[in-house]
Amino acid sequence: MTADDAKRALVEVLSTDPVLSKVQGAAPASGGHAGLWWERYGGAFVTERRSKGVKTRNLSVPRSNWIKALADRVGNADAMMKARLTRHHQQRAALIGPKGVQFTATLRTPLVIGMGLPHPTENGLMFHPTLGVPYIPGSSLKGAVQAFVYEWLLRGAYDVAKALDEDIKRIFGQPHRLEAHEKAHEEKATKRGSVVFLDALPVSWPSIGTEILNPHIGNYLTSANEPLTDGIHVTLKPIAFASVAPGCTFAFLLRPSPMAPVSAAEAEADVALAAGWLAATLTDLGIGAKTKSGFGRFADIREIAHASNAGTTSKDTTS
Repeated sequence: MTADDAKRALVEVLSTDPVLSKVQGAAPASGGHAGLWWERYGGAFVTERRSKGVKTRNLSVPRSNWIKALADRVGNADAMMKARLTRHHQQRAALIGPKGVQFTATLRTPLVIGMGLPHPTENGLMFHPTLGVPYIPGSSLKGAVQAFVYEWLLRGAYDVAKALDEDIKRIFGQPHRLEAHEKAHEEKATKRGSVVFLDALPVSWPSIGTEILNPHIGNYLTSANEPLTDGIHVTLKPIAFASVAPGCTFAFLLRPSPMAPVSAAEAEADVALAAGWLAATLTDLGIGAKTKSGFGRFADIREIAHASNAGTTSKDTTS
């Protein structure tokens, strides 16, 4: 059996799976891990054709139908999945300790995280591997905050009350974001950052929305045989993709790194400063894909843990 034969056999098996067959209906079964369904059970909806030695693959159902089925499955989550998310939040709150910072923010615009992940619809959406909800990895948050600091804060977009070079080195563990990165490693100028950014998870159960890409590319740009035409007469072909709908509240947690070579007082101050930078990143720049189009913006920042840090987040947001 060739590799192509094996793939066709797999598609045939998946197409007869009783779980998969429910996507063809109006609403999938409730419960279960929506992310697992989205990421792993797609073979039944991809048709493969071979013509003149050229193999093509196409979706057997429209993207919008597939996303609607995902939205229905997420919306029909059972009580066990929701209780598991609640328990996880309680454990995370205990994990950050008395010197950590926890705040919530509510999505003002759709969030697209993991759009570049491979998926038959050509646009992915990242789900937590065990909780079954869309989430924002801590590494993505740290990278976005680092970009905010270098591209906006240090370039005069905000009023800065003091030099931040030493703070940046402590928080991120390196003196530069991109430039001279290899040189910094050679000179052993990098070290463990003083702040840990935990994954951001929904507090309220999320809803999945459908957004579209609307490419304005006519056949005259993709085929040498097509005459140049006025763009007004180009037939648009919207491409649907999944997003987290506005209104969902996420919890963001930061804590001092137990391994960072800094004092306890410096670590606590760094966490408060980084929390302010993160809040500014979420409200002003956004997180995830398509932020230049307004996606991934948050509002209503509320600190919900550790009264000793009250006020530091809002004060440091514009520092």
